[in-house]
Amino acid sequence: MSNVTAVEAKGDKAAILVMDDGSRVWTPEKARADELVGKPIPADWTQKQGDYGPQAFPPRERKGGGFGGGAAAFRNTKEGQAIEQQAMNRRTALMQAVVVEPVMWQAIADEMFEWLQGSPVHSGQPVAHTRPTSSTAEVGMRGATGTAQGSGDGEAPDPCATIADHAFVKGVCKKCGAPRP
Repeated sequence: MSNVTAVEAKGDKAAILVMDDGSRVWTPEKARADELVGKPIPADWTQKQGDYGPQAFPPRERKGGGFGGGAAAFRNTKEGQAIEQQAMNRRTALMQAVVVEPVMWQAIADEMFEWLQGSPVHSGQPVAHTRPTSSTAEVGMRGATGTAQGSGDGEAPDPCATIADHAFVKGVCKKCGAPRP
């Protein structure tokens, strides 16, 4: 293998490598070619025969951890994945709240979002079958048994003093269990 004996400028950035056997090799980066005087063309350089003679290309410098050599996309970082998951949870909570109760959708969306954020999937714990909150489970039980808070058997008074205080979900107030009028 022959060594580079001289480097001749060819335009602003390119250069011609003059080899000790008399051959001339074009390269696109004069600054990197200047380091090769007295040495052979490194093995990591790509050499090929072009239309106008031999060519040598230095390896490209990698700029980050991505597939294409660029920096990794933000969504592929831990922080980016957490933010993306949070956005998906918000969207899911909003879609479900609007379907469940068009009138009280904001309160229901907030409750569902909190439940999604605290789910075992996000905490790294094993997945257990749970309900969003105890209040929604109580609503279901009161609806099935026909009882309501404040019935006189030692329970707390009804938290819904007026019709505006009720939070109806599928026809039943999620606070007190009263059916929608």
